[in-house]
Amino acid sequence: MGRKFANSIASYLDINASLLSSALLEVGITWYQLKLMKKSGMTIREAAEKLLPAITSGIDVIERKFGQQGLIVDARKKLNDFEVLISKGEMRENTQNRYVLRFYVEDDFQRIRGKPVLTQLGDDIFGDDLQALTLFATPPFDFKGKRICQIREIESNQIVFSTPNE
Repeated sequence: MGRKFANSIASYLDINASLLSSALLEVGITWYQLKLMKKSGMTIREAAEKLLPAITSGIDVIERKFGQQGLIVDARKKLNDFEVLISKGEMRENTQNRYVLRFYVEDDFQRIRGKPVLTQLGDDIFGDDLQALTLFATPPFDFKGKRICQIREIESNQIVFSTPNE
């Protein structure tokens, strides 16, 4: 239950689950502690907010051990964005937009378990009209396999549309 909760938090923050789990373990957060958080009724968003300093510290430890890696840089950017949202008081339920569109490209040089790491391109595009975002996200024929587009519902952070990465 603790590992699954950690994976849910990683998914919510849109960072690599293995990196998040390793970062938490580096600073002494155990699966059992995460299990207790889940059993206490804490939501994924609340847990992400509470664990943000620990995750950031754990990523610092990992970076000191292994040097600067693309996966770490990407996670740090997403954690900083999440921290800005918290500090501004503009958490997900306060936003006017319902969806966010993100473009990714496969990194040819970094792989995790044989799969290429995805690197975000550009800024997030927000909107309420899923159909319009889907049309915008659908790549032309010559981009298929080179670029991946995802639309997530902001409230749940679930993917509602994704272009195939074949």
